[in-house]
Amino acid sequence: MNLIKTLCATSALTFLAACGGGGGSGDDSNVGVKPKPNPNPTAPTTSCSAAGIAASTASPAANTVCMLTSKGEIVIELETAKAPVTVANFLKYVQDGYYSNTIFHRVVPNFVVQGGGFTTGFVSKPGVGAAIKLESNVGLSNVRGTIAMARTAAADSATSQFYFNTVNNAGLDYKSAAEPGYAVFGRVISGLGTVDAINAEPQLPVANADTPATEVLLYWAIKLKQAGLRPSGTPPSSPASAPPAGSPPPGGGPAAGAPVRAPPSAAARPPADRQSAGARRRSGARP
Repeated sequence: MNLIKTLCATSALTFLAACGGGGGSGDDSNVGVKPKPNPNPTAPTTSCSAAGIAASTASPAANTVCMLTSKGEIVIELETAKAPVTVANFLKYVQDGYYSNTIFHRVVPNFVVQGGGFTTGFVSKPGVGAAIKLESNVGLSNVRGTIAMARTAAADSATSQFYFNTVNNAGLDYKSAAEPGYAVFGRVISGLGTVDAINAEPQLPVANADTPATEVLLYWAIKLKQAGLRPSGTPPSSPASAPPAGSPPPGGGPAAGAPVRAPPSAAARPPADRQSAGARRRSGARP
């Protein structure tokens, strides 16, 4: 198992996807022991905090999103100019309420925090709509505090899954057409401590589970600013009836002065889409 993890971390980035999965539905078979349900299944609020809205307003970005998790709030600004396809795809999922009541199913200490593809009980949630073009060669890096799209071994395969880089992960950046890396499309501007808290969650007592022992919930995600509009709204009243699903982890830039941890060891397994056993068989992706 350690050899497999090392290979996943050090080989071409496209192999990273093969270390995790893709889409599909049903229970995930990668984890024999599932996380415990979160003791607080209901969101404590339905709107972004004053601090989160202030961070959004102060950001020069045209598009910002607020997320509420069971560990706290996260506000991100999106790189619309550099990654327009990725940002539009992510905002569509947000607008449709797809991320409401999902979980962070993959958490690798000192590496990434990944969500957008599973609901409580570790049930996979398929993405909706077509997979998108990979926008990894646009000058954005998987640095600490950035958000990026997960995908399968195929470059143009991301749908709904995303990840936060909790350290500088240059190994996930674009290298060449043969090693296209993962697409960064934004960064945390408020709530980096929440990302760190998720990353520090105790793990399942299973070797290489890369999964929290207790589910970390994503209660909702809402748009604060879109195309220069002022902060608006509260989360959708309910998730979209036909929502989407996604892919693996990347990086971004931390706020000025934010501490940067050492990069993960070579043995750390890169983030990748997980999926049901049936979907893995159909796509050829390996856990």
